[in-house]
Amino acid sequence: MTVDVGELTIILWGIHETWTGIAMTTAILIFIYTLIGDAIVVGLYCIAGAFAYNIIISTAMNYFFSKLMTHKDKRVSISTDIIQGIKSIKYLSWEEIFEKKI
Repeated sequence: MTVDVGELTIILWGIHETWTGIAMTTAILIFIYTLIGDAIVVGLYCIAGAFAYNIIISTAMNYFFSKLMTHKDKRVSISTDIIQGIKSIKYLSWEEIFEKKI
């Protein structure tokens, strides 16, 4: 129950931050337009370029993070198998047999 409430709080906070960010950006752009006029178009192009760059970088980071997690899962799985094997060898008292083989 508390996990669901926590997740709902995070979702609602994200929605709130999104619409307030859009509203503040719009208000600021209107204010700047009233001050400098048509020169704001250059600023909008810069904002659009930064937005596109951010999408590209975020996509690349997500791709590399998923690859990292895949390799990490494999490594943890192998480590778990090794530890379970060592536990089995110790439990069955096969240390001397495996020492001779190694």
